[in-house]
Amino acid sequence: ANRVSKTVRFVVGQSAYTFDATVPSTSMLDPSGQLPPGVTITNNSTNPYVVTFNSLGEPIVGGSGWVEVTGGGQTKRITVENYTGKASIP
Repeated sequence: ANRVSKTVRFVVGQSAYTFDATVPSTSMLDPSGQLPPGVTITNNSTNPYVVTFNSLGEPIVGGSGWVEVTGGGQTKRITVENYTGKASIP
């Protein structure tokens, strides 16, 4: 909607992520880059896992990847589809 690329980095083994673009104040995303205590990140890529979406929401870096978020005895895998940028949690 803003016609800008956005990059998110997930740091493996930590409870941190970062955004390279400014997150709007109306966003539900935590701009501090902190997940709740005890939640950690793993992935199928290099550390950190980086995904950059172009202005159309297509991944131009990091497509066909996944991030697992673990905490509270549960693990959820977030996948990002190549070309479309569709993110899903099966």
